[in-house]
Amino acid sequence: MKIDLDFISHLLRDENHVAYVFCIYVDRNSGQIHILYDDDEDAECEGLPDGENRQLREQINASLDDFVAIPLPTHGMAHQWFQDFSDLSDVTYVGSIGASLKQHGDDAIRQDWQEYCDQRIGEYAEIKLRDAGVNPEPQ
Repeated sequence: MKIDLDFISHLLRDENHVAYVFCIYVDRNSGQIHILYDDDEDAECEGLPDGENRQLREQINASLDDFVAIPLPTHGMAHQWFQDFSDLSDVTYVGSIGASLKQHGDDAIRQDWQEYCDQRIGEYAEIKLRDAGVNPEPQ
């Protein structure tokens, strides 16, 4: 099934979910990607029409077996990924991703980190799908 893993990775990137907690659901039958916010008011603040998030929650709950949940990566996962990244680069991990990047001071390293993080997020999403029995094909 064709699933846009790049779009999922974009949605899961840290900068994109600072304000509101959500979970991505992928329809097993169509590959369609849905964003379900934990709070309906947050969804409305993000521009969804009144009640749309609630309707999506009801649709997913009524047929849970038709969807694969891909929750946001945890904060701890991001730090583990950065530690892995620092082992591959000349960045010293000082317990904080931002402080580590600031201490290094090279914009190219920031870009390298973002690319590495995007790769790891894509792998995370693909593993979640495969663990649920969905074999995604890139779009």
